[in-house]
Amino acid sequence: MVAAFRQNELFRGLQNDLSRLNACVGNNGGPYDLYDYAWGYFEATRLLLEDADEPGAKIDVLVYPICFNFRHAIELYVKYIIADLSRVEGTGRQYQPGHSLLRNWKKAKKLLKAIDHTTEDVALFEDVVRHIEEVDATGQTFRYPESIKYDQHLKDYRS
Repeated sequence: MVAAFRQNELFRGLQNDLSRLNACVGNNGGPYDLYDYAWGYFEATRLLLEDADEPGAKIDVLVYPICFNFRHAIELYVKYIIADLSRVEGTGRQYQPGHSLLRNWKKAKKLLKAIDHTTEDVALFEDVVRHIEEVDATGQTFRYPESIKYDQHLKDYRS
């Protein structure tokens, strides 16, 4: 007997001509790991960037989900590096839960160094992590217009 998948009115399969757009999630096509999730957020960032050039696109509003998706993709990819290399190397290291990019990047970088994988790509990636960390250390800056203390995010930055 096959168990029925959970669904509700918003999250459900489509039975009409749009069924080709029906995404498989959880055990219905997955499970997916941190790498897959990171790839999805990188791809969403790319697609948003492409659409930002469309007539009528509000770039001053789209910048937030673009930056959020990119930051989240980087965060997930760093966690993937730690999880994957720890498994392969048998170090038992785990990524730190939460949204600290720099702390997890330092762990990932040690693991990359342990397998002698220090290249220009690693240095470039580190630059990206440090720039993101400078603007959004907590993963909240592009998610909300203000902090939980109602302080405006990004007020000191210009385009």
